Formats: sequence, structure tokens, C-alpha cells
Amino acid sequence: MTIYNRKIKRLTNNKQIIDITKILRSTDIQDLQIDCFKAISILSKKDLVDPTAVNISIKLLHSNNPSVRRFAAFALGEMANCGFYDEISIQPLKSMASEHDKENRWSSIFALMTITKKGVVFDGALDLFHNKLLDNFDKVTYNSAFAIGHLANIGIIDENILLPLISLLNDRNTYTRKGAAFALSSMAKKGVFHKMALNPSIGLLKDKDKFTRKYALEIVSVLEENGINNSETARTEINISDSIVQRTNIG
Repeated sequence: MTIYNRKIKRLTNNKQIIDITKILRSTDIQDLQIDCFKAISILSKKDLVDPTAVNISIKLLHSNNPSVRRFAAFALGEMANCGFYDEISIQPLKSMASEHDKENRWSSIFALMTITKKGVVFDGALDLFHNKLLDNFDKVTYNSAFAIGHLANIGIIDENILLPLISLLNDRNTYTRKGAAFALSSMAKKGVFHKMALNPSIGLLKDKDKFTRKYALEIVSVLEENGINNSETARTEINISDSIVQRTNIG
């Protein structure tokens, strides 16, 4: 039985996450490395992080085992969410984003997205995430969309990304629609928008996800403030959906 299956539910304090890091640092057994990364990821979601785990995780991004690289990237992403990261991880993560393995592309883009979320801007970031909007794996696509939104929040924007994002507002995947709406809302609030976003955004005012509805309403509001509107019917839909948003305590 692996360390992950046997102990993960009992790992509840900082000493135990430090123990996991010690095991990771001392073992060359790849299955054990993977279990350690899974434990680090789950504990990071509980805000339990050993900062020294960052460096060994970066080192193992160069493993010859694609699964080790994958779970190292996920662990780095989760630790970055807690504020623990090192920018030297960016280059190997960018390399992973071009791998054939779709799960590795996902894990690396996720990690890069979380680092971007912390305000880190690396060379070629916007171009990378723009290109990955076209990935055939939806988890790569929506993490790229969220990353574009985080970049927009700090003023890193390219209007050429507007139409690809708008096309994703009608995507079947809930997270892809949410990511695209978030990115377009972030851009709109910085004064960068396109009239083609109006109709699909109006449609998202009835989306099942409350945050997608929130972002869609923000897009529609900016467009209307700038004189871009549809019809009286569209305005009625906005008013109805606005009431729905208010009832879900989104503001």
C-alpha cells in the first residue's frame, strides 16, 4: 500500500508535510515520488505547505517519468496558490506545456496560471496562453483563459485575443465558459472589449454557474455603458438575469 493511500487522510499538520518533503527528497522510487506530490497537492489545499518542497518539485520537473513531471507540476501549482513558488520553475513548465501528453500540458498550464495569478509576468506569457486556447484538451483551454484574465487584471492585454475568447463563451464545458467570461470581463474593465461579446454574454446570464453569470453581467454592463446594446428584448433579459445574480449574492 502506498504512502498516499495509507497516510494522506491523517496528514493534518505542518510537521507531517515536512516529513513528506523529507521522503520526497530522499527517494528515487518514482511511484513514491508521485505519492508524495499527491500528498503535497492535497495538503496545500488545506494551506499546509513546506516551502522547501518547491525546489525539489522543480528539480523533478526534469524527471524521465512523465507521471512524475505531471504531479510535480500540479504540486507546484497548488503551492503557488498558497504563495509559495520560485520563478525558476517557469521555463521547465513552459517546456512541459508543449508535450504530447495532454495531462502534462494541463498540469503545466495549471501551474503557470497559478503563478500568473500571483502577479508574476514571464516572457511570452500572453502568447503562450493565447496559443493554448486552441488546445484540444479543455482543461488546458480553460486554465489558459483564466491566466489571460489574471494578466488582464494587471494590464497585460492583447485585443487579438478577444475573438478567440468570445468563441469560447458558447463552449459545452462549464469551466471553459467561465474562464472565457472571466478573461473577457477582466479585459472589458480595462477598456478592451468587442461588440461581438454582447449576444453570447447575454446568453450566459442564464448559465448554471453563478460566477459565469457574474462575469457575463460585467461584460454586458461595460458594453452597454459604451453604447453597445442589442434590443429591448435583450435589455429585458439583462434585467431578469440581474435579479437572479442578486438573489445568489454575487456582487
